[in-house]
Amino acid sequence: MVDAPPDHAPDPSASTPQYFHPTSNLGTIMECSLRTLTDLMNRSLKVSSVLGPSDDHRLDGDDLKRLSEFTKDNPAQDMTSADVLLALASAYLALNEHSKAAAVYSKATQIFAESNNGKGRADALFGLAEAYRLQTEYGEAVKSYSKAIQLYDEMGNRKGRADVLWGLAEIDRLQKQYTQASVGFSEALQIFTDIGERQGRAITLLCLAEIRRHQDQLNDAIPFYGQAAEIFKRVGSPEVAARVLNLAASSRQKLGPAGPTSMEELRRRRLARFGGQ
Repeated sequence: MVDAPPDHAPDPSASTPQYFHPTSNLGTIMECSLRTLTDLMNRSLKVSSVLGPSDDHRLDGDDLKRLSEFTKDNPAQDMTSADVLLALASAYLALNEHSKAAAVYSKATQIFAESNNGKGRADALFGLAEAYRLQTEYGEAVKSYSKAIQLYDEMGNRKGRADVLWGLAEIDRLQKQYTQASVGFSEALQIFTDIGERQGRAITLLCLAEIRRHQDQLNDAIPFYGQAAEIFKRVGSPEVAARVLNLAASSRQKLGPAGPTSMEELRRRRLARFGGQ
């Protein structure tokens, strides 16, 4: 098995939020942009899918109140702006109202299609797939993921492709299709690494570790846990990092006295096994 590719520094220009006009009702959503909210939700949903709810990614009471007020003040049936619908759907996801989120994403998808907005339609389809996945409607999720990835590939949007690959692989992982899940996560990991998406990289490394743990390949799981924890710490998620390190410690304990006692020892054994490559 080959080590995961090294972490790259992110491109600052790739994560610069595009803020809406101050007079927009979107200003009530945690005073952040649609992209910021969507990225926050994507990270939160991925982490909670693997580890359960995390304090590092959990919205506080004031945030949830603002989101709840936003959904009440902006009923989906009155919306004609697909961008606002995306924000509304993200708000529903934050409130764990997945069926409502799916309905709003569906409406946004139609509007984006009618206006020939490929990027918007892909994002809406991806959000719809996530809503279906969280409701364990995996068949519907796969359909929407497949449509989204086709659009992302046509645009050359590698971030979108990686997000979809992660979602598809997570469905495979949850259904214990570990070989297929590993393939998807590995491709997503390479893309996240290439584009400097550290959160995506960390979460994907965690998923690969979990797969190895469930396959009793603990010697391979521990390095993935270590790499994931290190990135989580660097991006400001210490609570998640601590939980990941606990999983690594548990795996190391299961190996017993004969198992590796440190990450450095695991690296040495791996280098010896693969001839230093």
